[in-house]
Amino acid sequence: MEYLPEMPHNALYKTRLVPVIQGFHSALNEIWAVISRRYDADPKHAEVALNAKMCLFRRMLAQTIVRSDTDYFAERLSMWRHLKRQMFVHGMGVENSPRSTNTEEKSCLLN
Repeated sequence: MEYLPEMPHNALYKTRLVPVIQGFHSALNEIWAVISRRYDADPKHAEVALNAKMCLFRRMLAQTIVRSDTDYFAERLSMWRHLKRQMFVHGMGVENSPRSTNTEEKSCLLN
């Protein structure tokens, strides 16, 4: 999270860091694929659901800077666990949705 504010203003920094971030996300997607096979879930559903979880965690981490409220965060995690179970059981219609673009993935990273 600390590196994000520098990226829009430092082209060289961004050029060097983007491949590292892409490698990290690629490795995460491989992990999601392993998890989906273990639970006999659709790999695309697992990728979308678990990357959304990472977005949630990033945003919650950012909020802890100004909000010290364990109940607030516990409620969100509880809701996410419930939704995640439903996503794995029922699917999410990902096959009917357009694949997210790099811009959308970067937006998630920034949020």
